[in-house]
Amino acid sequence: MTRALNLAALTFSMFGLQACMDAPDAKKENASDAFLPIEQQGFPEMYQRIGPIAFGRANTKADSALALIADRPSCDGVELAGVSDTSTSEDIVWYAYCFNGSKETISEGAFQVEKK
Repeated sequence: MTRALNLAALTFSMFGLQACMDAPDAKKENASDAFLPIEQQGFPEMYQRIGPIAFGRANTKADSALALIADRPSCDGVELAGVSDTSTSEDIVWYAYCFNGSKETISEGAFQVEKK
């Protein structure tokens, strides 16, 4: 019986280790899935304030920006993400609510620095 328990513990440890090894990629993938893309119809004030070019950047760069947030030690995975109302035409700001209750933000300027 002890041998069966040891085998079960070893199997669990192996799967647990694999899950830990996969976690960073899973966190990034989940961050992408948690993003709410913005559309002109749903966000007319933001569209007018930041303009069509920045509005497009907000959606196209979101996956990369949110992956950086997901990599932060303070975030255990992204539950919900979007574009902040504080965004300007020069600097988009994304927000993410993490499963652990942490709210994280990243600006386009910081994203360019962290990406390198």
